[in-house]
Amino acid sequence: MQELKDYISVLCDFLQHKAPAIEEHMQRLHEERSNAVTERRAGDNADELAEVEVAVGAAKAVLTKGGGTANATAAAVAAAAAHAAKEGSNIAPQLDEFGRDVNLQKRLEKEFAQQTKVKEKLEGWKSQFASAYRDAYVSLSAPAIFAPYVRLELLEWDPLYSDAGFSNMLWYRQLYEYGMPPNGQELDPNDKDADLVPKLVEKVAFPVLHHEIVHCWDRLSSQGTRNAVAAVTDILIYVPATSDSLQELLEAFRSRMAEAVAAIEVPTWSLHLALDGLLSSKILPHLRTLLVTPHDAVTRTERVVAALSPVWVGSNREISPKLSSFVEHVISLTRVVEKKRDAGACPEDTVGLARRMKKMLVELNEYDRAYQLAKHFQLREAL
Repeated sequence: MQELKDYISVLCDFLQHKAPAIEEHMQRLHEERSNAVTERRAGDNADELAEVEVAVGAAKAVLTKGGGTANATAAAVAAAAAHAAKEGSNIAPQLDEFGRDVNLQKRLEKEFAQQTKVKEKLEGWKSQFASAYRDAYVSLSAPAIFAPYVRLELLEWDPLYSDAGFSNMLWYRQLYEYGMPPNGQELDPNDKDADLVPKLVEKVAFPVLHHEIVHCWDRLSSQGTRNAVAAVTDILIYVPATSDSLQELLEAFRSRMAEAVAAIEVPTWSLHLALDGLLSSKILPHLRTLLVTPHDAVTRTERVVAALSPVWVGSNREISPKLSSFVEHVISLTRVVEKKRDAGACPEDTVGLARRMKKMLVELNEYDRAYQLAKHFQLREAL
């Protein structure tokens, strides 16, 4: 009995000095990797935006001088490539993310160095001296005893980069049946050893996941987010839904998502460049050449309307004057569809085109013209 108490006391005291070091290594490693990903993405976004700005500037310069579309495209590509080459020469070398102390576990005594040895010793005492095992409250000390070994293995568990569950981990497989009676005997309902794995998950693995979500989760990574959801689902098997820790984790999810939304940057484009330089000068002349083929004209005009609405077309029924030429094109296309029907074209064909044209007119706030079109084709749908 005394030997068992001394062993537990020495083991707990010994491992308490190792656990903080292991946890510190683990958190620092994951934070460094997360910071590296964030910095790399920010750098990539800045580089991409700079290349786009350089390319747009070069294209506008060529168009201003009267150059054609092909020359503008070539100038944009050349400018972007030159900028990328210049920035590429300033890239700093990537450093290895791992900085773990590989000698941490080597300094342990052989008797305590491996989880299996500790497990075998405790189970041996439980089998041979059940009353002494119970009187020494080993079942209550077991989670604290095995926690440092679990932490050490969890150094390789990153729930944001892998969807592997606990069932594939060595500590889980070894401790899942810890303290179970031999020969398939029934476990005593009052035996606290049955709670060993759930307690380890809640006390050791759950804080790891919480730290990952708060400090390392890349909200813009769809794979990382799916892995985080899978990890939470796995942990919910062991952590009750009423747990305060779980509520804190869900609040951390919400807070991190709010931060991500606040940090989103969407590049704005010049109204002159979008409507005058692109729509009026390049796209509209092309659409006008398609009036002889109404099907193609309607399909491509639909795509332009979808891109313009509701960015440039406001909900207050006010159309930008710069869109007047495009609206005239849509009305002209409507007349083409009406003439096609009057010329005896297939009713099913022209009615389908008319419905699509009516929808575009409504999106451009041309309600009067949409009503006339619906009346001409006897369309019964509401505008």
